[in-house]
Amino acid sequence: MDLQKIFVWVAVGLFASIAVATLSVSLLNTTDIPLATQIQRAEQILIVEPESDVDVPAGTDYRVKVKEVLRGNVRAGSMIRVIQSGDEKQHPSFAAQKSYVFLLKRDPQGPAWLHVDNIFLPIDANTVRYFANGKTASELAMKDFQSLVDKTKPLVEVKARQGWPGGWMLVISENGYDYPMALLDVVQGGDEYDARLVSSSPTMLTATVKSFSISKEGRVDLQFEQAGPGFEFTGQEKDGIVRGEFVAGDFSVSPAWLEPTDLKSLKGFEQPQPSEGTAEYVVARESQKPQAFENFIASHPDNPTLIQAYAFLIATSLAKDPKPEEIKLLAEKYVKTAAAWGPRLEMFAHLKLGGIFARSKLNSLALPEFDIVENSNTIAKLKLDAKTERARFLMLTPGREAEGVALATELTTKQKFMPELTYLLAKQAEKDNRLDDAIALYADIVAPPQFEQAVVESVMGRVPPTQYPRATLAKLWEKKHGKQDGLEEYLSHAYEKALRLDREAIPPRKPGEGNRVALVELFTGATCAPCIAADVATTGLQQLYKPSEVIVLRYHEHIPGPDPLANDETHMRFMLYKGDKTPTGFVNGKKIELGGFMDRAPQTLVELLGEVEPILTEKTGAKIELSAKVQGDIIRVQAAGSDTEEFGLNVRLRLVLAEERVNYPAANGIRVHEMVVRQLPRGPVGIAASGTSVQTEVDIDPAQVRAATLESLTRIESQEGFKFEVKPVDLKSLVIVAMLQEEDTLKILQSAALKLPALKTAENPAP
Repeated sequence: MDLQKIFVWVAVGLFASIAVATLSVSLLNTTDIPLATQIQRAEQILIVEPESDVDVPAGTDYRVKVKEVLRGNVRAGSMIRVIQSGDEKQHPSFAAQKSYVFLLKRDPQGPAWLHVDNIFLPIDANTVRYFANGKTASELAMKDFQSLVDKTKPLVEVKARQGWPGGWMLVISENGYDYPMALLDVVQGGDEYDARLVSSSPTMLTATVKSFSISKEGRVDLQFEQAGPGFEFTGQEKDGIVRGEFVAGDFSVSPAWLEPTDLKSLKGFEQPQPSEGTAEYVVARESQKPQAFENFIASHPDNPTLIQAYAFLIATSLAKDPKPEEIKLLAEKYVKTAAAWGPRLEMFAHLKLGGIFARSKLNSLALPEFDIVENSNTIAKLKLDAKTERARFLMLTPGREAEGVALATELTTKQKFMPELTYLLAKQAEKDNRLDDAIALYADIVAPPQFEQAVVESVMGRVPPTQYPRATLAKLWEKKHGKQDGLEEYLSHAYEKALRLDREAIPPRKPGEGNRVALVELFTGATCAPCIAADVATTGLQQLYKPSEVIVLRYHEHIPGPDPLANDETHMRFMLYKGDKTPTGFVNGKKIELGGFMDRAPQTLVELLGEVEPILTEKTGAKIELSAKVQGDIIRVQAAGSDTEEFGLNVRLRLVLAEERVNYPAANGIRVHEMVVRQLPRGPVGIAASGTSVQTEVDIDPAQVRAATLESLTRIESQEGFKFEVKPVDLKSLVIVAMLQEEDTLKILQSAALKLPALKTAENPAP
């Protein structure tokens, strides 16, 4: 789950806005009561689908999914809990994945939903059957039942919650799915309002409410802050719902809304749910009939999926050679629909239109759309995307290639992670017979992780591997040098260049500014594509700080596939942290959310800096001293930890042995791996502290470490029926890292690193 792929690594599910209380249900004999009367008494009329079979006693609550709302203010796609009707002798039962009509009323003693009397309304072959006390009272076709509901005025008018105080749920919409982001408790003091964050999704795990305001006209402005970029929501209240836009940092914008809720936690709702109307939109999209789209648009005027629907309708209409005035009218409706959610979504619509027009026969309409975005006061990412699309368009337009090359060169000089533009520049250089430029540009595509894949998928379409950038680069290299020798070394230099940050190293701390060290632990995998951003960003941290301030450790795991840089002891550390996926990160024992592809790396670095920088200002009495010396074929390490106050009973001194640099072209595209954990000397448990000090001495035997690592890899090969092409275990440059860590909280009090003296080791073992 990406707010610009950002949220590719993070999704949460929908849920009901109703909590449940248990109540003894008083039942009427409903056999002779007409269905219309029962409909009159219902505040909510829903078509629901139980997740599992329901056969529970009266008064027990259970959970069902709302498929469609015939009356009321519950949203389709949400999950609600309902209190079972009936009595001790008789109650309805419901089968999983079957549809039923529920007539519901609010529990007067609490925020719960109750069945209207003891009735049972299953849906069978598009027919609603009305059972009362086990007997069939009537049957209605679904359309006739809907008509009856529409004509029957409820005895109690259904209203949205009045006033602002209470619980609110913040939900964003992305690609036809809804993602709850936060639960808020709004309180009022005089004419002012304030909001407290009650619960949040993993994406906003460290966020806090920075500011909250409600205008007299019902405009809501909500800002969150956290380490790295914050989040912002702005919207306008209408019919009890606040619709608007959610902005993540300065790079992503999505439709979003606030709706009333009685929920107190998001726990247990990890999967996204289709937005209301998504199923209808998919049907309309598959049919590609204008009338189907018109019906969807008319039925869901406030649905954020309309933004996506209009874009698709315009793109498909352009493929059929329509009249320009028809397309312009659709474009106006598209922009107006997006603008109803917020000004930045309006600019997103203009950007999208420009891209659609640029790839059509009406490409003369593209540049004005890019002009609108570039000249607006919108977020930087949208303006950059508009410039990128402009450069692409110009490079592919006969007679304007030079303009496009100039703009693309300017953009790729400032922004490293732009593989599509780099590819177009490479093609142009090849066409102009600028051999050296073409080789350098193709290397900039082939060397970094995932760049070539991105180009193949987004620009080249379905072409054979013999036409991939790597193959073209090889041909050009051979044309210049007469042979392939030196190409891999050239690519290694290009890789290092691509990952080098455009930042200067941060000056060391001055005395008195803080002395706590930040230890960043990354659990990653050589086959893990979503680990790329974290791998690259942590390399960035190492470029910015000295090991006396920030230490980075990488524990490789066999996730999602076998990894020749993993070993048994890295997995032990993973289990200590109760890890279950890669990437997973910890900063001084605090879990942080990581994940993303190459284009996410700069933002991940910003987020890591937000976690690290406050730690470096902290002062602590905890110290660690490390020393090492070579004795024959071993390295003897001494580690001592101390504090100005007594350690708690649960503090332990732990040691980690890491290889400083491993050159290995991993499946996910990472070529150079730094601070790769090879062993946990003294085991994963470590040494318990006592009083104000703790110390240990351990012998590091590289030959023994290598043998243990190879043994664990051989075992994985046997278990998985897999053969590693190479097992890179040089162990030529080793670093010992020590940490003082609390056993219960896993908080790291202090860390230290020492590069070990050189010890001659054997060469890489044969594959």
